[in-house]
Amino acid sequence: MAGALALVVEQSMTAEKDARATTSASAGAFDVAFDVAILGAGPAGSCAAIAAARTGARVLLIDRAQFPRDKVCGCCLAPAGVETLRAIDAGHVLDGAIDLRSVRLACATRELTLRRNAGVAIGRDALDSRLIDEARRCGVDVRLGTPGRVLGRDVGR
Repeated sequence: MAGALALVVEQSMTAEKDARATTSASAGAFDVAFDVAILGAGPAGSCAAIAAARTGARVLLIDRAQFPRDKVCGCCLAPAGVETLRAIDAGHVLDGAIDLRSVRLACATRELTLRRNAGVAIGRDALDSRLIDEARRCGVDVRLGTPGRVLGRDVGR
């Protein structure tokens, strides 16, 4: 790897422990070395973790939230998002999603209708859960309910 990140994970005493997790309670550090650490397990973070794991990288994916979580946003996925999932061989997470033939966006003075392939509709909780499950199947070490922060970068390691 071109560089390594110094990452501190603040493991809550009440957080659910992943069966594969091995942490050092005294140092608050992981006993396992990772090639990639990703903060945030939403769609972008989960996709990045899946893509990295499929190249053979040892990946850590953490998020302070527990999943699934309800979110008002995120029930529609644009065509570019669908293509991204296909590109990382995870298009199957959209099984059962509703194909959108058109989307109408309106505000007080303007309106725009997107026709043809307008993406898909899928609940954010379902999308998050499926992506995290796929990340785990790819060997990603997923830690939910685990806040973390980047301390620095060790370049050239």
